Amino acid sequence: MKKVVFVFCFTFAAIISNAQTFVDPVAPYQKDSLAPVFNLILTNGKDYSDKQLPKNKPIVFIYFSPDCGHCQVEAEHITKEMKLIEEAFYVWVSYRDMEDIKAFGEKYKFSDYNNMVIGRDPAYAIPSFFRVRFTPFVAVYNKERKLIQTFESGATIDQLKHAIKN
Repeated sequence: MKKVVFVFCFTFAAIISNAQTFVDPVAPYQKDSLAPVFNLILTNGKDYSDKQLPKNKPIVFIYFSPDCGHCQVEAEHITKEMKLIEEAFYVWVSYRDMEDIKAFGEKYKFSDYNNMVIGRDPAYAIPSFFRVRFTPFVAVYNKERKLIQTFESGATIDQLKHAIKN
């Protein structure tokens, strides 16, 4: 009986180990330098996609969580210093509850800026594309939609300013 249990357990373990799915260690953004394809639901309920991004402007994607302290600091710094980095367009993205996202946008007065959108990514496209591990995650693209730089734990105003200028 012990042999049967041993063989069964060994066989089961072998089947499970062979059933593991291959995960490509290289994130999609590292393979393709073009900006991601996405569809968001903005806090005003409207849809917003990559096709609506402004032309001839650098794009800054910020993946955040409304209750993340570092994300709150990032939002505060960006809105406070917007005059230094206003030539870019900012896409704030979260997967969290829409009410929390809306409250975050209201707290930092995102609606005061015509170069900023904030919304929910129901398909989880942005964090999957960048393989986000920490928030805030920031990705800066140039006017041609080519990746300039990513910041895995947020970016300072000086870092953003430098990346946007490139």
